[in-house]
Amino acid sequence: MQHRQNGSAAPWAVTAVLAVLLVAAAPALAADTLERTFDLAPGGALVVDASGAAIRVTGQDAPGATVRIRAKGDDLDDWQIDMGVTDDTLRVTAKRRRSLRSLWGGSHGLSIEIAVPRRTRVSLDTSGGALEVAGIEGAVDLDTSGGSINVQDVVGDVTADTSGGSIRVEQVRGKVSLDTSGGSIRASDIDGRLDADTSGGSIGVRRVTGDAVLETSGGSISVEDAGGRVEAETSGGSIEVSFAEGNAAGGSLSTSAGGITILVDPSVALDLDLAASAGKVRVDLPVEETGSRSARRLTGRLNGGGATLRARSSAGSIRLAARP
Repeated sequence: MQHRQNGSAAPWAVTAVLAVLLVAAAPALAADTLERTFDLAPGGALVVDASGAAIRVTGQDAPGATVRIRAKGDDLDDWQIDMGVTDDTLRVTAKRRRSLRSLWGGSHGLSIEIAVPRRTRVSLDTSGGALEVAGIEGAVDLDTSGGSINVQDVVGDVTADTSGGSIRVEQVRGKVSLDTSGGSIRASDIDGRLDADTSGGSIGVRRVTGDAVLETSGGSISVEDAGGRVEAETSGGSIEVSFAEGNAAGGSLSTSAGGITILVDPSVALDLDLAASAGKVRVDLPVEETGSRSARRLTGRLNGGGATLRARSSAGSIRLAARP
């Protein structure tokens, strides 16, 4: 009888020890969080400078600001964090302290979520995380060395720069400037000028009212419903541009490794200068030719002529047709 009691007690003892260990470990596994509120009136500014942080900023109708910082797998004691409002500007800085955890590679960065009044100028800088901004009325300036950028619903100029991710921008009223060294760019519903440059991906644009200047070294370029002049250049893909109804601003399109498709309003007046080094030039519109015509080159006038639409392809064909 005594032998059976000892044998049955062993599993219960092991279970009890494991339960104690799990309870003790739970606080260490839980993310450490810091939350603060500040008086910030509409029309102020937000400036964030954080190492290794993913940052999300949203605009709200109410005054004041809320900052919520979560350490992802870290202890907040591993970070030097400063927050405060001076001269109508909320400043948040977060720098990683040197610790055994960071030296061993156990640090996973911060997640920062900030709510501010809609009318706030926003400037975010991080060395290793994604940036996201939504619902802001004010200039937005974003810079990250290691993450993607997402911007939505902004009234104001937007500048976004990343060395290691894609960029997506939607619903902006203002000038937009986008630059990435390692990803694609997507922009839609831009009421203003758009400048987009990437060294490692494609560019896709839908509905831009102003001029668009687009350049990529490693992908295709697609523009739908362009409201202004389009300048597009790629070394590694095709180009497709559809100009908006009534748009006679023209443009300059060039690719070294693909074809070019251009759709225009057939009623607009344009001068045409189209040339393909290794393909054919096809025009599905009534054009008054002004130079010698060949299978690979066409110069002429559409509806009497106007601004110049120029296209060059080194490794594909060029097609000009009426927009649907």
